Amino acid sequence: MEHRSNFYRQGKYRISIACAHMSKDLLELFTADELTQVPPYVHMVTDRQKLREQLSEYVQANYKLTSKAEFTEDAWRWCAIPGTRPQDFLYRLLEVVPDRWIMASIRFRRHNVRKPFVEIVHKTFPILQRSDLVRVYDRVFDSYKVFKPINIRLYDPGSGLLSTVRSKYAAGLT
Repeated sequence: MEHRSNFYRQGKYRISIACAHMSKDLLELFTADELTQVPPYVHMVTDRQKLREQLSEYVQANYKLTSKAEFTEDAWRWCAIPGTRPQDFLYRLLEVVPDRWIMASIRFRRHNVRKPFVEIVHKTFPILQRSDLVRVYDRVFDSYKVFKPINIRLYDPGSGLLSTVRSKYAAGLT
């Protein structure tokens, strides 16, 4: 599958430079993964096609934040983190390994800019094994190193819980 967008290299990885619309294949992969994370009772009370459409719209809305300059300007001014630029606050579409993508965003615990973390907003593959998590960890922390994030947060549909993975920057922080 080829994501129809422009890319630039960051070390050994590709990062998508957002175009106006996400490729249909990539949108479908993100939407399919989102469907696996919906609680069973929602599937029972919601038409499957309508649910798929709503999730697709949600993914597309987040994708727009990979290129929305006014969003990043506001975040950059509010946070005032030395060494950052407005584009550092964009959501990122990151290729973890060929054809396996995540959409990630920098966040701040309780709005404290000294406690940054990265939220995995969407992914195209289940993170079931430690090796998958290690790849995501390496990729995310490399991409967001300007913030020195203290952890990654992602939803685990198996347990229904949010999981966090602490980073090397977390030493001494609680």
